[in-house]
Amino acid sequence: MMMFCMDREPALDDLLEDPATQLLMRRDGVDEAMLRDLLAAVSRTRAEHREIDLPA
Repeated sequence: MMMFCMDREPALDDLLEDPATQLLMRRDGVDEAMLRDLLAAVSRTRAEHREIDLPA
């Protein structure tokens, strides 16, 4: 069972370990590795935009 603190968002690892999240991902054909790659790419792009002072 996953526990959440009211003052912060859950960690990605916690969300991906949650049985409900896993069920939805299976239903939608979402692969965990693909999702992690996508999130890493988004993070890199946002960091690049911050480096050149573009709005995120």
